Amino acid sequence: MKILASLAIFSAFFLESCTIPTSLSGGNRSDDLVWRSIKPSPIESFSKTKNNVTTEIFFEDLTNAQIRDYLGITEWQSTVEKRDINGNIGFSGVGLTGEKGRYIVTLDYMAYQVEEPQGSDKSYHVGVGIRITIDVNTSKIGIEVPNLQAVSAAFKRNYMSGTIKAQKIGVISDKLALLNPPAGDLSEGTIQLADRYALSVSAIMSDSTTKLKPYKIAIGEPVSKSAPILQVKRKKFLGIF
Repeated sequence: MKILASLAIFSAFFLESCTIPTSLSGGNRSDDLVWRSIKPSPIESFSKTKNNVTTEIFFEDLTNAQIRDYLGITEWQSTVEKRDINGNIGFSGVGLTGEKGRYIVTLDYMAYQVEEPQGSDKSYHVGVGIRITIDVNTSKIGIEVPNLQAVSAAFKRNYMSGTIKAQKIGVISDKLALLNPPAGDLSEGTIQLADRYALSVSAIMSDSTTKLKPYKIAIGEPVSKSAPILQVKRKKFLGIF
């Protein structure tokens, strides 16, 4: 199976509803921020202001079609975090490792919208999809890891070793009960299993019985002077991965 074939299917699922109704469109998207993946946390609603009147819209009151309309952006996001000798994790950048060492690489394949929740001064990606987390030790400086295909290539060149796991976020279906997310040592086999898991979840997302429940999945942070070049490593695709 060709790596990332699943993501084309995932994108196609949302392309049919990529025109966002004004009533459901989310907040402003800022390209002045670096987006860092975070631990998923549920979000119950979002606010829409029109003619100086703010309305709170609850996801549980929306149909799946309306939620797909709301989640009008589809793209991948790679977050790289450096783990120090004490086990502490710090944000390293987007899609690129630095010096040799241990890293947590988070690959999010998501449909999302940008929101600034009430009472918060931060911007978040709110969405659903698949997250692949890779805990690796690198043997080379500056490995590009923007997607699963790049991880596969780096592994084949013996640039990294470690573990990999996959999980669904915000996709609820009885049909997923027997679908075990892959987890294990990083290998060509487990990388392929992660890709197949993404393919299966993507297919189930299009089922009429599947419920989509958006989560906060990433946070926007100002571009710092210490790592301005890392932002360009995050390639953006609207409507397709």
